[in-house]
Amino acid sequence: MPAISAPAGRRPDLLAPSDPALGFWALVADAGRVDAERRAELALAFEPLRSTEPLLRLVTCHRVEIHGRGAPAEGAWLEDGAGPRLLVGRDAMRHLLRVAAGLESAVVGEDQILSQLRVAARSMHGSGDPDPALDRLVQVALGVGRRVRRGPRWRERGLADRSLGWLEGRLGRLPGLRILVVGAGAMGVAVARSAARRGARVTLATRVPRTLTDGTALIDLAAAADLAPRVDGIVVALAGPWEALGRARPDELPPIVDLSSPGAVPGPMRAAFGPGFIGIDALYERRLPDAVFEQRAAAEISAAERAFLTWLAARPSAASALRLVERTARRRERRVERTLRRLPDLDERSRELVRQLAAQVAADLLHEPLARLRTDADGSARAAALELFDL
Repeated sequence: MPAISAPAGRRPDLLAPSDPALGFWALVADAGRVDAERRAELALAFEPLRSTEPLLRLVTCHRVEIHGRGAPAEGAWLEDGAGPRLLVGRDAMRHLLRVAAGLESAVVGEDQILSQLRVAARSMHGSGDPDPALDRLVQVALGVGRRVRRGPRWRERGLADRSLGWLEGRLGRLPGLRILVVGAGAMGVAVARSAARRGARVTLATRVPRTLTDGTALIDLAAAADLAPRVDGIVVALAGPWEALGRARPDELPPIVDLSSPGAVPGPMRAAFGPGFIGIDALYERRLPDAVFEQRAAAEISAAERAFLTWLAARPSAASALRLVERTARRRERRVERTLRRLPDLDERSRELVRQLAAQVAADLLHEPLARLRTDADGSARAAALELFDL
């Protein structure tokens, strides 16, 4: 396989040298370009990258992504344009904001991607100190995700609703129907709860039978395979194959939704089901747009991007601002102590008032220079501060 190269139309060397976004990159493999089996392989291949430096690694049902800053990760993952994309600069930044907002999800604005991004952000910190700009971008993305979800959204909230909607298209309304949910992770529990809210009679299965905190008892996968021909619909959300299902005949089974990535239903059975089966990638292809939500999210993303780029461009000036504050504090303390030595008769309360007055005067004088430095996108304020304050 050839080594990774930047996508045509936005190579890193075509970015302006002064562009503050230079250095951000993202390796992106989603269900629109890469199938579930290949994404699982990439998730394993990307794992060693995280051990060399703190990167953001985001793995979900429909995507596998690595985000970093600096020299892009090297590897042999692109195959003649098919496979993961390498995004750079503003394209990489904007993509992460869109992911957090839910605009890249199969279900526009779904909630789960935001919690998955939070987990990825915590994991990034667990492997060392991340690049400050990348860390800030991730926090900005999380903020965008929270804000866009405060308003009205498309009635579907995630793949749990999407999968049950597909079943309803084949079974009719769910009240009274028996639904078998295989997998007790976050997705499986979400499907089970959503199905119960719709009035279905739900049985939950997992590899290791146990009782959930709400008192729900789970059966094991072998028992679930025996039960499968006697239920009205099945939703599978497993990490790994459901081998026991291979004992059943496809013509005996009800409609099945496989939300696992890669698929948990044995491959030969998937082909035999025909229209009675849908996998995770096909659900991605059935994305339903929400124009109102997308417009609101796009506005939030644009505003966040502008604010972040302003902060990013001003980072060198922010360092100068910190040096200015530290130098001013040192000089203020020296002058205050010199003054107090000349006034030995002052009581402690009066001495404290002198210190407070000196600090307030210094803060008032520095307010405008510091404000300029913190929003110094072109470096002009920094140049002036270096000359005026000898920084």
